Amino acid sequence: MKILIIKLVACCLIFISAASCFKDKGNYDYSSLGDTVQIALSSTVYNVVLNESVLHIEPSIVYSGNESDLSYEWQIWSKDEFKYIPMQQGKVLNYQVGGNAIMPTAAAYNIRLAVENKNRARDEKNMDANRQYSRIITVVAESSREYLGLMVLHGDGTSSDVGIIDHPLFAKTSMTFAGNEIISNLYSSFNGGNRIRGRGIKVTRVGQREDFGTYTVGSSNVYIITDQVGLRTKYENLENTNLSYSALMTNPSDASGKLQAFERMGALTSNPGVALIDEGRLFYGLMYGPMVGNNFSYHAAPFVQLIRKGSVGFIAFDQLSRSFIYSAPSTSSFLLNKFPSSESTTQNFSLTDTKADLLHLELRTVNSSTIAVMKGAGADEFFLLDLNLYTNELGKVLQGKYSLSTLPEINAIRFYAFGGGANVNYCASNNKLYRFSYVNGITANQITDYGNEEITMMKIVKYENPEGSGMNPTDNYQYSNSLLIVSTKNPQGAGKIYAYRYDINNGALLTPTIFAGDGTVGKTFGEIYDVDIKTAAVKVSSGGGWGGGW
Repeated sequence: MKILIIKLVACCLIFISAASCFKDKGNYDYSSLGDTVQIALSSTVYNVVLNESVLHIEPSIVYSGNESDLSYEWQIWSKDEFKYIPMQQGKVLNYQVGGNAIMPTAAAYNIRLAVENKNRARDEKNMDANRQYSRIITVVAESSREYLGLMVLHGDGTSSDVGIIDHPLFAKTSMTFAGNEIISNLYSSFNGGNRIRGRGIKVTRVGQREDFGTYTVGSSNVYIITDQVGLRTKYENLENTNLSYSALMTNPSDASGKLQAFERMGALTSNPGVALIDEGRLFYGLMYGPMVGNNFSYHAAPFVQLIRKGSVGFIAFDQLSRSFIYSAPSTSSFLLNKFPSSESTTQNFSLTDTKADLLHLELRTVNSSTIAVMKGAGADEFFLLDLNLYTNELGKVLQGKYSLSTLPEINAIRFYAFGGGANVNYCASNNKLYRFSYVNGITANQITDYGNEEITMMKIVKYENPEGSGMNPTDNYQYSNSLLIVSTKNPQGAGKIYAYRYDINNGALLTPTIFAGDGTVGKTFGEIYDVDIKTAAVKVSSGGGWGGGW
């Protein structure tokens, strides 16, 4: 709460510090040095811990003159003096955070590097005339470490833990500083060594962390779901709050403790951006109670996809009638509907009577298709539905039905993943990964064979925000909808992650970055069930940013 109050106050200072930017020449005017200098920074956002972290920044300097003629001064914005003041001399910054008057408390601070030619005469009345400045760097100082990166839910089948992979691939932006560290037991480390009962299902963040320039307001939680419990933990370090997902409900007693699906839409959404399936019952939006079928009973399959636009809040599947069901987009909605009986009968198929079971449900990207993979009555009867849930004509939701029966290993396929482009389609069996297309018949290419490693999970990392939110997915995570995660386990049960960047147009995968741990306690995963990105919600404005320490 203390940090939140500090951040709220700091929002006001963003306007104060803006005045300094008009004096800051940024990277535009090199004439004052007599030669051209370029200052390159590997990151412009650093997260540090008070009284623990040493802030280390080593810029790259390209100077057309003699670099030995240059002098360097790191500066920090002072709200008291209403200007940048000296922080440390020298090219490389090594600064102990906290315990001093310059960076005393948990807050966000703006710093920069000033470079000048020490052999040239100074204009003491206009120091900017003698200096070249780096881009502004935001240093977010917290009272305790906020663990960021890829959350990994893993376990041994009877108990689970959540780890974190801190790596540039999982940083919010390419200019956000990240380390190279695996902590496989993050949850148990902050909860007295206790693991989570049950086999993992889902790990995800829910809450609201809004950006105001370089400032963050709001809070989030991480929810960890297994087949036995559904925990609500602190966002920073996964410390158990002793609450469950029932805290999202108006009436917490509605929670049975047997959560089957938990979906959120948008990195910055609160309860209205969440849909749950609890023991076959659907909860959505404000969650006044389990949703009620409009003149029908239902038992939902463990899949739900949020849309929150047009006529549809979310889509799910009723196992009793084997039909798709949906809600209105209003977050106060409590009524479930079936699609009109006049639904397009493409290839003699109707969403109100599919005669099939749902295997996978996924929105490609906002304002695009939702893909449903289904299995019919026949041994080899597998097919894919292309659904347009953004239309206001609910009789035209079904766009196409395509057979998947000739996919390689079709009866052994366990996982599917669909990206934003029509050709970004993947499926995986026990140990083989395929990329495929289906519109003009099945074309499939085996990408890799993992040998004696068994695939345990596959997903495309997405931070899709509802249409009209004014936010792009990449505002929340740089590789949203362009990163495929495949996890495997070896015969001894140790988990491994393959992180693939891919071409968003044709789905071609790049060489993966592999995270396997080193076999020691706290650095090694068990069987991996789910992953999700956990980023800091700090956004730096472009063009050098607005100044302002707190």
